[in-house]
Amino acid sequence: MRRPVRPVVPVLVSVAALAVVWYFRTWLHAPVLWLYATPAVLQALVVWALVHALLLRRWEPLTRVRAVHWKDQTGASRTGHWRGLWWVSVPVGATLVVLLPLVSLWLRHAELGRITDYQPIDRLPESASQIRVMPVEVALRLARDSLQTPQYALGRQALAPVDGRLSWQFLLVPSAAVIKWLLPAGGVAVVDATTQEKNTRLLQRPLRPAEGIHLTDNLWWQAYRRRYFVTGEKPYYLVAPDGGIWTVAPAIGWRYRWRWGLAYTVPYFAGAFVASPEGDVAFLEPEALAAHPVVGGTRVFPERLARWLAEAYGFRRGIVNALFIHHDQVKVTDVERGEDGPVNRQPFLMATREGLVWFISAEPYGQSRGVFKVFLVDASTGEVRVLHLPPDQTLTGPTRAIDYVRRANPVVDWSRFEIIEPLPFVRDGVLYWKVVVMPQDAAGIAYQAFVDTRTNHVYAVESDEEVARFLAAGPAGPSAGGVAPVLAGAPRMMAGAATDGPGVPDGAEIGQLLQEIRERLDRLERLLQTVEPSLPSEPSP
Repeated sequence: MRRPVRPVVPVLVSVAALAVVWYFRTWLHAPVLWLYATPAVLQALVVWALVHALLLRRWEPLTRVRAVHWKDQTGASRTGHWRGLWWVSVPVGATLVVLLPLVSLWLRHAELGRITDYQPIDRLPESASQIRVMPVEVALRLARDSLQTPQYALGRQALAPVDGRLSWQFLLVPSAAVIKWLLPAGGVAVVDATTQEKNTRLLQRPLRPAEGIHLTDNLWWQAYRRRYFVTGEKPYYLVAPDGGIWTVAPAIGWRYRWRWGLAYTVPYFAGAFVASPEGDVAFLEPEALAAHPVVGGTRVFPERLARWLAEAYGFRRGIVNALFIHHDQVKVTDVERGEDGPVNRQPFLMATREGLVWFISAEPYGQSRGVFKVFLVDASTGEVRVLHLPPDQTLTGPTRAIDYVRRANPVVDWSRFEIIEPLPFVRDGVLYWKVVVMPQDAAGIAYQAFVDTRTNHVYAVESDEEVARFLAAGPAGPSAGGVAPVLAGAPRMMAGAATDGPGVPDGAEIGQLLQEIRERLDRLERLLQTVEPSLPSEPSP
C-alpha cells in the first residue's frame, strides 16, 4: 500500500519564491505602488468578477450555446457553435477598469483641493538678485564637453543651490554595463545656472549608494527598503561645508479615503530619503528634515505634488463644477517646443527674495492663454499661496510669450535657433517671462528675452552685465542702461501687441533702428559661424 505524498515540495517552492520576491521587492516597486496608489483598479477587477459570475453567467441569452452554419470558399457547409458570454463580459470589464480609476482620480483632486489651504496674496514676491539664466540644454552640453573621465557619463539632471548659487547638477554614473556592478558613482558635475558663461566644475567624490549603479549600491534599492509605500522623486545633491555630498530624494505618501463605496488615495508630503556622504540612507519626516543641519530649508517639497496642488484648485467647488460648469476653474498648461520637441513642464523653480518656490501659472478653463491665477508653493514647507488676478487685469501666459519673442525678431532664421524655458521673473511687482534664444545644437546662448506680461513688450539682453542690470532695475531707470527692446526702441511697433508706447519713429529713430538691426544680425552671424563647424558639411565635388 503506497503512502500518500505530502505537499512538502510545493510548500518549499512557494516559500522560496516568496523569499526571492521579498529580496528583490524594490525591483517591483513601480507596479506595486501603482496598484497601492490606485486601489480602484483592483476594485474594478473584483466588481467585474462578481458581475461576470453572478449576473452574466446566469443570463441565458449569453450562456446558451447556439449552432452557427455557413459555407466556406469551396461551397461546403460548415457548422460551429457560438457563446455570447465573453463578447459582453470583456467590454464590461474594460469599461470598469477605465471608469473606476478615472472617478477615483476626480475624487482625489476634489479631496486634495478641499484640504489644501490656498492663502491669497495681492502681490508676487520679488525675484532674487541671481536667477536661472542657463538652460538645461546648454548646461548639459557644457558639462558633457568638459567631462574627461572615460569610465563615467552624465546621469539625469537636477537643479539645486550649490555654494549659494542655483546650479545644474549631473551625477557621474559608470558608463559601461560591467563597471556599473564594480564602481560607485564618481561625483557630481556642477554648472552654474546664474551665468551665461561657461562655469563648470567636477565634484569628484565616490558616491555609494547612488542612481545608475547596480543592486545593493543603488540608491532606490536601499531607499525603498526603509520606506516602501511612497513615491520617490529624482534626487538632488547638496554640498556640505566640509565638502561632503548629500543626496536628497523627496517622497510622496498616500492616504486612503472612501467615498461612494470607492477607495481612492490622497497624496501628501511624506518626507525625503537622505543619503549622507558616508553612504548611510535614512528616511526623514518633514519635521526632521526642517531640523537637519544640511538639508533643512532646501527644496525638499516634491515637484509633482506642487503641481497636483495647483491642479486640484479647479476641483474645490466639486466634481460637477469641474466637469460641466467650470466656475473659477483653472488649468495648468505646459510649454510645447514644436511638434516633436521636448516640453517645458510646470512648475518652475523660482528664486525669490523669500526663498525658493515652485511657480505655477494657471490659465482659465477654455481657449484662453492668459494668466488666470498664479500658485506659489514653498519649496521647503509646501505652503501654498495664490495670486487671484481680476478680470480686467490681463497678463500673457508662458505659452504665448515665445510667440511674441519670435514676432519681435522676424529677421532671425528660426529654423536654426530655438526659444526655450519661459521662466517667471518679478521686478517691482511686474511679472516677466524670461526666455532663452539658443542655436539648435545648444552650443551657447544667443540672448535672453524678457516679455512684459502686461504689454507684451520684449526686451533683449546678451551679456551677464546686461542681465544683471535688468535684474536690478528692470527695463526702466538709470541703472538699466544698455537694456532696450528687441531691435531697439519701439516696443509697440516691434512687439505688435502693446496698448501703449511711443508713436511713429522719426528719421533719426529709424536710422538707429536700422543700425541696431545690423549690429544684431552681425552678432547672430558670428554665433552661427561658431556653430557651423559642428554641423555636417556638404561633400566636395
